[in-house]
Amino acid sequence: MTTEDNFPAILSRLDAKQSTATNKIEWAHTEVMYAETAVDDLERQLTQIHDEIQTETAPDLLARARRGSYDRLATIQVISESNPHRAGSRNHANFEKIKPGMTVEEAVEAEVDRGYLRYAAARRYITIEGAESSTESVPALKEENCLQSSASLRAQRDQKVKILKKARSTLATTEKAATRDLKQALKDFLVEVRVLVNSVNDRTVRHLIADRALEECRARQIGVEAFESWTDKEKVAQILRDLDEAASSADDEDRQEAIRYRGLGRLGEELTLADRQFLKETREDNKKKIYLYKLRNKRQPEITKLQRDKEDDETEQQSRRRGLFVRFARRARAKFSDYRLRSKTRKLESIKIQIQDIKIAGQQRMQNSLENLKQFEEKASKLAPGYLRGQISSGNPFAALEEWVYGYLGRWLEAHPEIAKLLGDEMATRPDRFQI
Repeated sequence: MTTEDNFPAILSRLDAKQSTATNKIEWAHTEVMYAETAVDDLERQLTQIHDEIQTETAPDLLARARRGSYDRLATIQVISESNPHRAGSRNHANFEKIKPGMTVEEAVEAEVDRGYLRYAAARRYITIEGAESSTESVPALKEENCLQSSASLRAQRDQKVKILKKARSTLATTEKAATRDLKQALKDFLVEVRVLVNSVNDRTVRHLIADRALEECRARQIGVEAFESWTDKEKVAQILRDLDEAASSADDEDRQEAIRYRGLGRLGEELTLADRQFLKETREDNKKKIYLYKLRNKRQPEITKLQRDKEDDETEQQSRRRGLFVRFARRARAKFSDYRLRSKTRKLESIKIQIQDIKIAGQQRMQNSLENLKQFEEKASKLAPGYLRGQISSGNPFAALEEWVYGYLGRWLEAHPEIAKLLGDEMATRPDRFQI
């Protein structure tokens, strides 16, 4: 047994082996998918060429033939006995410039249009010997081009089909090997767990590990039916019987200790969550109150000043008499000041209401937390004696009970050091992070 021989380490090794086998299978499936896609694409291109042969028109093919180019040293021979073009036309002048036996380069130097050479050759007015472009008939062009394209695509398709067959063969081999590896990983897991259980002297811890292992087997569907050979079935069945015996052979005292450990662990987790939620909401309310207090302290002097200015204006109006314009200006100023005073007063009242709402929410939160604390204390008293109810630390209703629960768990871990084989060495020394 090494320091890594604990249940989390064994479970981690199983997960790693299962992940590796699954990744190999997924990679092989991906290769097959890519090969199938490539073959399908080439089949689609072959179908398109076949459709093109059926639908392409003679003018399209003739235009394709005309797009070719000629060797500059190709020889031109005149077939037409007379100029076939209308006198005075551009083509008439081009035909006149062509002399039998001249090369394409000489014809171009004589200012014969290259396009006219293709045009005249296609209509058999002239022939060009040694030309790169073909002047065959339309059916011959059509057949040759399509055969060349089809032959190239078929060669590519055949190559991709070979790759596809190889990928499928690799997939079958990979799946077979991965299935074998997975079954071996499950057997290794069961063997290692049985060895771990047998190495534990603490009957409570042995009961906990065996029970946890059986839960994992049920969750992962690790059973006799997962294996094919009779030898494997017998071996796995025996290991499962041994684990079940280790889990069920514990006496009442050991079972109670296991129940206490699990119950206090879950209670600690619930307390931690409740404590964090309570503190989070309290901090948020405190931030809001601080902001609202600042606004209130800012608005209050402004309102006091406006009230004092209003009283001064009323006193001045009573003590002095002015002209019509002055009285009108004072009346307008008084209305505007009164409007500002009402507006700021409403805002101040709104701030006071928000502060009061936050205080009420805090009181309600504390009341709800105390109700939840009673339920937590009830659970704690059933699981372990010795806790004094009603202890509240610095305004946090859960802190005292949470500290007591984790303190009790810490003492439990010290009394059962072999629990590290269930939790792992690091987790066993951190009761606030242990796993049930």
